[in-house]
Amino acid sequence: MSKSKTIDAAIEAVRALPHEAQDAIAHEILEQIEDYRTPDRPPEIQALIEERMSKPRTAVSRDDFMAMLRKYNPAL
Repeated sequence: MSKSKTIDAAIEAVRALPHEAQDAIAHEILEQIEDYRTPDRPPEIQALIEERMSKPRTAVSRDDFMAMLRKYNPAL
């Protein structure tokens, strides 16, 4: 496993701060990690998502978008 010099430098800098600041920064880092974590999905579902995301994206017209939304909220 390779070590990141950037992470090591950041940890060293945080350790030089007061304990309250260290706790606040640690809390923020843990929240960020949660944002980047891959959700637990069955492998076949994850493969389907990755396959769909690899396809070129296409634009949807405003009318088509509004029609799609009206399926769920006819008041729009």
